Amino acid sequence: MASVTLNKITKRWGDFTAVDQVSLEVRDQEFMVLLGPSGCGKSDLALRLMDAGGVLVSDDRVKLNVLDESIVARAPKTIAGKLEVRGFGIVQVSYLSEAPITLIANLVNGRKIERLPENHTTLVLGRIVRA
Repeated sequence: MASVTLNKITKRWGDFTAVDQVSLEVRDQEFMVLLGPSGCGKSDLALRLMDAGGVLVSDDRVKLNVLDESIVARAPKTIAGKLEVRGFGIVQVSYLSEAPITLIANLVNGRKIERLPENHTTLVLGRIVRA
């Protein structure tokens, strides 16, 4: 996979803004988990990342395991390669069977985020991950 860069992406449905001015870069061999409540824009952002060259591991949920020193995300067999697209349905997509997590992106609704927030980490399965 090559690097993927998104610059100031916004997605609205009528008056509702799901993704607002999102900019991010995922470098080669980096894999991220998108967290957030229903309707916050996770699937939309995933579709945009895939359009830019990213590859899905799983939509809706992942199984996390520790392998060597990495946290590895795997798709549950029942949903592997399937992505729910709001207003369209379930679509079959290319996917990776597993990937080591290097970043967790928590998409939040209605909370003001600092323009240049501090670097954060979180503990997942006893391992530190950028968040």
